[in-house]
Amino acid sequence: MSAIAIVFDSGTGRTKQVAEQIARGAETLEKVETQLFSVEELLKADEAMDELDRFDTILFGSPTYMGTVTADFKRFMDASSGKWMSQAWKDKLTSGFTNSTGLNGDKANLIATLQIFAGQHSMIWISQGTPIGALSEEGHELNRLSSWSGLMTQSESRAQSPHPADLATAFEFGKRVASLTRRWTGD
Repeated sequence: MSAIAIVFDSGTGRTKQVAEQIARGAETLEKVETQLFSVEELLKADEAMDELDRFDTILFGSPTYMGTVTADFKRFMDASSGKWMSQAWKDKLTSGFTNSTGLNGDKANLIATLQIFAGQHSMIWISQGTPIGALSEEGHELNRLSSWSGLMTQSESRAQSPHPADLATAFEFGKRVASLTRRWTGD
């Protein structure tokens, strides 16, 4: 069984919706389990961070605030220093995702921040992997924000959830991550 952890922060609930779509996509493949972790729950207890060690893949997601991760997500990153020192996450697969109200909002800076964070942990980065203009089964245009390094999604300022095409992209991204995780683990 391949195991994927999805670590996220979500002030409005929109980034959590993206995390849930990634999990749904991943779980369409056999022999894949996913588990969502909010950074809030991981920061509450020292042993909570240890739970991530059992996963083959750890995905990281944060809303884009002021061009980077949220303060709570940064606290999670800093709290992972013990894992860095022991290289507990070395050779685990990883990637990142973000949501913001702006089409751009400097989301690329956030993804680069997550790539550097993952690199410091000696993790192996998975790119977004969906060509621009590909269509979902429901007819949504995938990767409409043209992101290659990680998953970028957008929510209108008054919307309760991210754009439907971006949620469809998140679903497909979950399938990609699960497929690569299964290949990596030999499942």
